[in-house]
Amino acid sequence: MASTALLLLGLLSSVPFTLAVLFGEPRIYGEDATGYGPIFEEEPMDVVYTDDSPDKRISMNCRARANPPATYRWRRDNWEIKLMEQPDEHYSLVGGNLVITNPIQKKHAGTYTCVARNIYGTVLSKEARVKFGCEHVTH
Repeated sequence: MASTALLLLGLLSSVPFTLAVLFGEPRIYGEDATGYGPIFEEEPMDVVYTDDSPDKRISMNCRARANPPATYRWRRDNWEIKLMEQPDEHYSLVGGNLVITNPIQKKHAGTYTCVARNIYGTVLSKEARVKFGCEHVTH
């Protein structure tokens, strides 16, 4: 990879930008830079989950525009949800969205925040609350 980058630098030495390889990722600096940090396009919203919810899950949406694409992490009550290190039968990550399957009030109620990150920066979404309630039908 490094020899490819050096060869590329040699071939493009007359072009006014610099290509550097750090930790295996090419980065372009100067006027031709096209990379940028994450910018939220969709942030999570407050949810009230009821026990009679037909699909028995909560979906918290999070989507950021970034180049290179962002990676996503989630926090509940300011604690990181360890989606990769500690797999959980309730939590899953679909794109940047957090899906909570068969939610339990004691374990899943709280304040959630999405964290989007790439090599250019990190952004935190607005907070979204997950509450549990019962559906009231009025006639």
